[in-house]
Amino acid sequence: MSDPADPSSAPSAAPGDFLVTPCLIMTGQLAAAQTETEIVAALAPAAELLGLTRLTPLWADHDGLRPLHGGDSPDPAALGLAHAALIHGEEQRASGLAAWPLARTGPAQGVLLAEGLAGSGAGPGPLLEVLATHCAAALDRVARLDTLCRRDEQLRQLAEYSPVGLVIGWPDGRIEEVNGTYLALLGYTREQFLAGEVGWPGLHPAGTAQGEIHTAVTEALRDGQSGPHVSSALTRTGQPVPLSVTLRRLGTPEQPQIVAYVRGLQAQAAEPALPEPVTSPGDLVRQGQQELDVRAEALMNQHAELAVRTRALDAFALLSRDLVLETDRYALVRRAQEITLDLLPPGYAVYYEPEGQLWRLKSQVGELGHPDLQGVVDAGLPLDSAQNLNLPWRTGQPLYQDTYDTDTDQLGELVRHIGATASLPVMLDGRPVGVFAVALFGQRRWSVTDRTVMETATFNLGLALDRARAIGEVATRTAELERSNAELERFAYVASHDLQAPLRAMTSFADLLAHRYGKTLNERGQLYLQQISENGVHMKRLVDDLLSFSRLHTGRLDTEACDFGALFDQLRLRLHDEIVALGAQVTRGPLPVVPGLAAQLDQLLQNLVQNGLKYHREGVPPTVEVSARREGREWIFAVKDNGIGIEPQHFERIFVIFQRLHGREQYEGTGIGLAICQKIVEGHGGRLWVESAPGEGSTFLFTLPAQQ
Repeated sequence: MSDPADPSSAPSAAPGDFLVTPCLIMTGQLAAAQTETEIVAALAPAAELLGLTRLTPLWADHDGLRPLHGGDSPDPAALGLAHAALIHGEEQRASGLAAWPLARTGPAQGVLLAEGLAGSGAGPGPLLEVLATHCAAALDRVARLDTLCRRDEQLRQLAEYSPVGLVIGWPDGRIEEVNGTYLALLGYTREQFLAGEVGWPGLHPAGTAQGEIHTAVTEALRDGQSGPHVSSALTRTGQPVPLSVTLRRLGTPEQPQIVAYVRGLQAQAAEPALPEPVTSPGDLVRQGQQELDVRAEALMNQHAELAVRTRALDAFALLSRDLVLETDRYALVRRAQEITLDLLPPGYAVYYEPEGQLWRLKSQVGELGHPDLQGVVDAGLPLDSAQNLNLPWRTGQPLYQDTYDTDTDQLGELVRHIGATASLPVMLDGRPVGVFAVALFGQRRWSVTDRTVMETATFNLGLALDRARAIGEVATRTAELERSNAELERFAYVASHDLQAPLRAMTSFADLLAHRYGKTLNERGQLYLQQISENGVHMKRLVDDLLSFSRLHTGRLDTEACDFGALFDQLRLRLHDEIVALGAQVTRGPLPVVPGLAAQLDQLLQNLVQNGLKYHREGVPPTVEVSARREGREWIFAVKDNGIGIEPQHFERIFVIFQRLHGREQYEGTGIGLAICQKIVEGHGGRLWVESAPGEGSTFLFTLPAQQ
């Protein structure tokens, strides 16, 4: 029946279970994204899958909102809605638009803007909310990575352009890295260093006292650093240069490294003598040593912090991927515990949930360190005494203890060996569902990096638990659908056997009565027999159609390549007598090959074409034209007629089973045909709608995926 003048008026298909798997893949890609480009790429399929015009992640900076990775800015109305979501910190909706603030903790960092939403119902809203949550986590991770990269570059430049020469190597004489100041002292370039031309002999030439060097290295390895000593090195041209050298130990006791802080003394020696006595080189070194030590310690601490953060980010990239693949609740908790403990000193991780009046241990990684403590923990901790668990649960905030107070949980001597603890609530839908706790066997000042590690673990765990719950709900719905399908199959058996038999008997006996005794009946009696026969035939047709409709619910489509042109040509041959009798014209344009189930697509085409022939205007020869056009990854088919047309208020009603606009005395039918068409189209991943004007005809339009 007619092509819509406004394509936006076509109803969008409600998101079904077939969207769950693609959305899970997108959330997995978001969980692993480390750049803006990767976030945009992960979200790219979402707009088409959810029937949107556009899905845009926007980043909030000092200039306002901007699309990630230099995309096109939304129009003013959409941008205004996005700003409202950013300011109020909650979802905002307008006609065809929706915006979700992207906030992990604290203020929103951006907005996920959806354009082209159809209808007033929930539509794809729940799936978009899930994507917004994962997009917020991805943005937070990208921001942290950008910060770390900037800091890494700052630290690199700080070391490279330090006024003090820096050399990092090993106790056996191997040099791992040097800065530009040291290379300049000896007259080398970075390329020459990378080519291996700068080695320990350059720092300590043959004429240097080897005993003094050995003593300084031994002192640094033993005490952490050596005192400053005066040495010399050969430049690239072979000239000796006087140097002040201080050694410091880096790394672990098992794999120590040595960093040398080197100052050239040549400049001071060349300066003109002052009236007061000239300071010795050793005194000059000692005068600047305190400032040098402070700067060096800060530099090394920043390097250590950067290394820990980088390691944590790498670990949580793996954790994010693992959590996307796992669905068991406590397996998710255990994986987060393992990752967290791997980034911390020796200790153990426990996860509790409240049950009745006790905190019950649900997951544990690591030994508790006391033989009796395990029994107490396994039996459950009283709700009113375990404050390390109660406080995070009640406040929704982490609790860190640099030095563990043994009275916190009233466990006394059983926990004397514990030095530091951290307890964090695991949140689901804004409410705690458990407490994730870590205990270390030594005291520890929980740094910003430590807290980031812990809070990232629990945040990711909360997201994973939410996803596992959603998968469980999908599994429950799937089981219900399978049970419903089984009931429909049983109904189909009843409809095709038990209901058909009495119908056949009724119509057969009515025909037999008419044949044998029809002449003895008066006009009224013959009319009664005719009504019995006609209603029996109608009932059989109704049962057949209902049976066809029910069978569309069952099974997964095993698609094949279906030539729509060939299907149409075969249909026209089958309808030849009806077409000739009506004086109708049934034509087509070029039609594509699409993936689908040929029998169902043939039934779809037949129902729509026969509708065009059936609902024709009196005295006007019916015409039906079938055409198709390609748009993106789908084909849009149109079945257009010149019939009686449909009032706009009935556009949705005609697709409801058993809903008829005309009585059987006007047009024969069961009221199931268009419901069957809609079920076939939706089963193939498309949508069906109508555009019509009374007295002018109708166009039924439907979409089908294009052949890949």
